Parts: sequence; structure tokens; C-alpha cells
Amino acid sequence: MVVKKQANGKRRYWLMKSEPTVFSITDLEKARDKTTCWDGVRNYQARNFLRDDIKPGDLVLFYHSNCEPSAIVGIAEVVKAGYPDHTAFDPTDKHYDPRSGHKIEKPLTACPCDDDCLCKKGDCAKLPKKQ
Repeated sequence: MVVKKQANGKRRYWLMKSEPTVFSITDLEKARDKTTCWDGVRNYQARNFLRDDIKPGDLVLFYHSNCEPSAIVGIAEVVKAGYPDHTAFDPTDKHYDPRSGHKIEKPLTACPCDDDCLCKKGDCAKLPKKQ
């Protein structure tokens, strides 16, 4: 395995857990190009790490949980930067959280006055510019 270091020269390690009956290290070995997405994460801190901090070149200690014995069973390398979990807003997925969003019955349209305008009954309120 060729391991790339971060731009700052440091290698980071992350503990990633999965139940072997759901997705095992053997499943990863059998996956196309031996890669997969890490989906179903609903813990906010873990999700933020996946989205913001885990980078290509980091190493993953693959941990089998909820089994006997629970243990680190493999090492993997992160090959792609974080991206939104495709299961988060799919009502047919077992990881779906119905509180994560809902359809708006009457669509909100952009104000014809200005791109930075939030219009309500003809009265326009300027939104603060992003710094």
C-alpha cells in the first residue's frame, strides 16, 4: 500500500467501525477497486469528521464492532475527500431520518429585485453578504 501524507507532512489515522454482518473487511476486499463509500453515519461529530477532516492519504483502522471479539481487522487508505452521504435524504434507505428535511408545499421563488433579497409581500429585506 502506498500511503500519501497530508500537505503538512503528517499522516493521520481514523478508527472506522462497522458490524461485520453489515459490511466487513472481506466485503471491502471484494468491492470494485476495493473501495466503497462510508454511509449511514448520523452522529454529527463523526459526520463532520468525514465531511471536513478525513482526507485522501489518511489511514483507516477498520474495526469490527458488535461481534466477538470486537477488534481492528484491517487497515485501509482514504482515496477520496468527503462528500454528502447519498443515503441522508432517501426515504427508502434504512438510514433515512425523516427529520432531516421535507418538501415545501409552496416553492419559495427568488425575488425579482435582487439576488441578495428575501422578499415578503413586496417588502424586500437585504440578506447579509457572506464574508
